[in-house]
Amino acid sequence: MNKLLFGLLLLVSGFAMAVETCDYVDESLETDQVDFVDDDSIDPNRALDEWEIWKTQLDQFLISQDNINVAISGMSHLDMLYDHRVDAVSRESLLGNQTKLKLINQLAESEMASFESLMKAQSMCSNEVDCPNEAIQARLEQLYPDNITVYFHPLQQALVDEDLELVAAILKRMGQTEYGQTLYKVDENYSHLVEAYIENHSAPEESPDQLYLEESGVESDEIDLDSLSFGSIMISEKILSYIFGPGYGSIYKACEMIPSSKSDCISAAEIMISKSDSIMMTTVGYGLLEKAYELSGDEKELASVKDERESFDTYWQCLAGVQSLGEGLDIFTDSKVQELYLNGTHEGLYLEQMALYLYEKYQAKGVEGLTDPKSCGLRYVNK
Repeated sequence: MNKLLFGLLLLVSGFAMAVETCDYVDESLETDQVDFVDDDSIDPNRALDEWEIWKTQLDQFLISQDNINVAISGMSHLDMLYDHRVDAVSRESLLGNQTKLKLINQLAESEMASFESLMKAQSMCSNEVDCPNEAIQARLEQLYPDNITVYFHPLQQALVDEDLELVAAILKRMGQTEYGQTLYKVDENYSHLVEAYIENHSAPEESPDQLYLEESGVESDEIDLDSLSFGSIMISEKILSYIFGPGYGSIYKACEMIPSSKSDCISAAEIMISKSDSIMMTTVGYGLLEKAYELSGDEKELASVKDERESFDTYWQCLAGVQSLGEGLDIFTDSKVQELYLNGTHEGLYLEQMALYLYEKYQAKGVEGLTDPKSCGLRYVNK
């Protein structure tokens, strides 16, 4: 993972604290993934450096695997960062549309298709007219009918089509769901193949990850390059669950456009608040609930929700303060922190577990002025 993806890790971990208004969510959560990439990195004429060549070869190796979920993971990394790039020798695209569409069509028909692969494919299909969009959406609704996450994409499309009857129907269905899942553990098949590849194809001696850690004060003799490369790739794979997640702005627009769907919007918001797996979705739920009561003029309920949201923001900011110990480098250098992050499927839970561990770790080192995570009012550990 390079500085870009390290920045993305910080972005997704602290995003909720920046979400202050419904307008902010509406504007920022629909950002196209290319906006996360530096202009320089999408220049098709810029030569790939040694680490980029190694990484794209790894992704192409993963794309060639028979396991469709592994292949989709490899493709999603190429699609996010290198889909505009060409090979310096052959001048062929590193990821052609034919390869992309072939794999996505295979996924749409595969009995092995995972939730994360379908979500990645749906995102990668957003600007591809030949993609099997309807088939992917049908699979998501068939396999995960009670996951509110799978309905954001069709809601957004219904808004684009100005089909208010369909918008109202989707809002009703969202209010009837039972949970909100966006996160996932890194697939074991993926991690085993990446590990095996690194064993046979060592990462270049100088990688962006190594340089970043050295610039941050980590001694070079403390860095195992292959372990660092493996860990960074696993972290970047986990980050994709945020990047290829749903765009939340559509539900604000929909609830504002159809006042008669107030009860459905409130139900959807309550699901996102109490039954979701991410800080982001919880925060969006609070914002949506505020919007619903604001539109209906229910001042008493609005004041109550604002108090609850303020309590949640205070909790999250307290927890984030503990996460900043070690300047955030523990995710790269501490195997325990990395394990909690990669295997976690509920963001609040694994962030609390990480905070408790880091507090004890730095307390044992004699670091002063620490905040005990328990004082933040833990909400998920031992729940």
